[in-house]
Amino acid sequence: MDLKTTLPNLDDLDIEVTKNYNKLSDIFLAHVNKRIQIVNLLCDDLDEWVRLQMKGKSSWEVVRKGLAEGYPKMDKRRLMTKFSGDACSFWLWIYLQKKSRRSLGLIIEVSPFINWYVGQWDSYGKRSTEIIFKLDDYKKMETNLKKQDETLDVEIAFTGTEYESNDTRNMKFIGLSVEATKLTSQSQILHYHDLFKSIVLEPLFEIVRGI
Repeated sequence: MDLKTTLPNLDDLDIEVTKNYNKLSDIFLAHVNKRIQIVNLLCDDLDEWVRLQMKGKSSWEVVRKGLAEGYPKMDKRRLMTKFSGDACSFWLWIYLQKKSRRSLGLIIEVSPFINWYVGQWDSYGKRSTEIIFKLDDYKKMETNLKKQDETLDVEIAFTGTEYESNDTRNMKFIGLSVEATKLTSQSQILHYHDLFKSIVLEPLFEIVRGI
């Protein structure tokens, strides 16, 4: 192997980062760990809220899961893979699944930057008889969220409608995304978390409890 042709060159920015690497990495990792802590705590709250809403509904199973992507991993050749474009991606999900109908269920998701989603993902709601929430339910919530804060980024995906895209096949969900610079304090995070619960989750769970 000719290392002279394969080793990358370090530019001026690389050299500056190298000089301050320990300090920069400590700051970065401390920040990521705070995001992880926030997501954990918000999901704890949603988990507790969901289980309270579904108390006495033994026909539903509530399961918590998570996913982390983007960190270096070892490939089959025992080499480390690169960071992905979004180097620290992690999500926590709360699954609700109807025990008697394994194809019927919904997912509540909290992701790191910090966004809230709820709906039916790939494996749920492929047939019309399995769709828990109608498109009009999501559109009404979008309107109510915008009344609270017109700058909110509200995403709707709904297969078979104008809200379908190649990235949202077999998905039916509503998502609340907040610009990261607006989430710089506990009160701001709690404000949007409570909006998600009161404007999105509460009306949806009125429907779920009736199933």
